[in-house]
Amino acid sequence: MERFRRSLRGGTAVSDAQALSAVIEAMVDRIVAVKIEAVLAARGAASQLVAAQAGRWMTPPRAAKATGVPVKTIRELIASGRLQPRLKNRAAAPKQPKYLVNVDEVAAAAALPRLPRSSEPRAVEAPAIDLAERARRIRAKVSGR
Repeated sequence: MERFRRSLRGGTAVSDAQALSAVIEAMVDRIVAVKIEAVLAARGAASQLVAAQAGRWMTPPRAAKATGVPVKTIRELIASGRLQPRLKNRAAAPKQPKYLVNVDEVAAAAALPRLPRSSEPRAVEAPAIDLAERARRIRAKVSGR
């Protein structure tokens, strides 16, 4: 304690109360500094975790540029339900909804094999036509004029 008292005033003597007060003040300052560092570190880690969980949300055209997946494909993925978008509009019931999509989900969904849709045109086999019969019909039609 004697050394600490001398170091406080540059070698001059101070009372025990002043020395004790200086020691307590230094300890409190150190404890507060450590607590503040811990809180800031925890907030930084929490914000990084939230940012990692949130992913990168972009409009479909920007996500298309970032991933190389065509915008039309991204919109098809949204319409089919394979991609869950976020609504970008502020209004509760917008006339034209604007969406944000997660870029990581777009890349993952585009990598999956495409499921056949019922609205896609299917090849229909044409009935076999006898050319001689067809020629006879055309001649009969032309001569009937």
